[in-house]
Amino acid sequence: MNSEITRKNNVPSYIKTMLLGISALLVVAAVVTSPSEAFDASMQGLQIWWKMVFPALLPFIMLSQMLTAFGFTHGLGVLLEPLMRIGFRLPGITGLGLAVGMTGGFPSGADTAARLYQQKLITGKEAAILASITHFASPMTLFVVIGAAFYEAPAVGYILACIHGISGIMAGILLGRVNLYSKKTTKTTELHEQPESVSALEAMMKAKEKDGRSFGRLLGDTVSHAVQVLMMTGGYMIMFSVFIRLLGKYVTPFLPEWIWASFFELHLGAYSMRSLDITAHAVGFALLAAAIGWGGLSSHLQATALLAPYGINMRIFTIGRILHAGISYGLVLLLWPPIQSWLNHSKAVFLHIGQNPSTQAQYSPGGLQAAVTLGLFHVVLLTSLIVISVCIGKWHSRRHSSSR
Repeated sequence: MNSEITRKNNVPSYIKTMLLGISALLVVAAVVTSPSEAFDASMQGLQIWWKMVFPALLPFIMLSQMLTAFGFTHGLGVLLEPLMRIGFRLPGITGLGLAVGMTGGFPSGADTAARLYQQKLITGKEAAILASITHFASPMTLFVVIGAAFYEAPAVGYILACIHGISGIMAGILLGRVNLYSKKTTKTTELHEQPESVSALEAMMKAKEKDGRSFGRLLGDTVSHAVQVLMMTGGYMIMFSVFIRLLGKYVTPFLPEWIWASFFELHLGAYSMRSLDITAHAVGFALLAAAIGWGGLSSHLQATALLAPYGINMRIFTIGRILHAGISYGLVLLLWPPIQSWLNHSKAVFLHIGQNPSTQAQYSPGGLQAAVTLGLFHVVLLTSLIVISVCIGKWHSRRHSSSR
């Protein structure tokens, strides 16, 4: 059986390898032909990463890792079990993936899906669906990098976070409703759900005990991990920045740069979309929300690197990304009047603050006021999910008891 699968996959793998090799050769030739263009694009990607992305995300990646080590995400995952089982039709244990994905951003959701599949707690299709459902951009990327740094308007980040979260949940519900399960898979899933009868506090204590690291070692590990993740992100940004510039020059000079940038890399796409007046036109803001829902090919490659070694089909993941982008676009167009009102009000507030030197520093993007606002927004988001999950669980149990 394994040999048949190998023979079936040999030809596609061979073609894929040839295409990647030829593409790499063409990119090298383009770099040699236009070294100044490649250097300028590389410097642009480096500056965006070093001056905006790295300082904005480093502390929050460290904090998210520490919360996971302390068992916070495990306890949150237990509370989200009813939402996963009934809303997304996935095993309850996958609530951990949703908690990690929404707090840490991609590719942490795909990493959790791969670990659950490796432990034989979910099937391959369930892992692909879970990876797509939990493929959220980090809230700190939306708040600090895109909202405060790129567009100098924190309200943009808040609105994008709302649209991104709601559309991601809606896309996950639709994806979970697709008839992807066989009867055998459903039975296997039910078996996985039986031993899950621990409380959130018990899950937190067990996770903390299993981790077992002292605070000093944990702090060192989180610094090392955060720097490693951001170095990988910076490498992707620099590489795709060069590729996008050369692609626009030699292949599609008639297209605006933001089209390829938003397709390939989230940060570069959001940065290049500053040429669109997103605060005045619904289509521009909708395109930005859709690009964030898509996540960029760079993030897809990160998820693929985690899931592909286990033979998990990424077609379901791609369908989920398209759904997320499409729903994000539609939500912005549907809710544009209140969104525009929020944006205009925030403009007036920050203009008034900027004219008062005594309060300007207090409301700067990196100030204490912004940090408190980000924390409160995150707490409200997670609390809302928990409340929805608990309500779904109670409704389901009542319906089950009344049917008996």
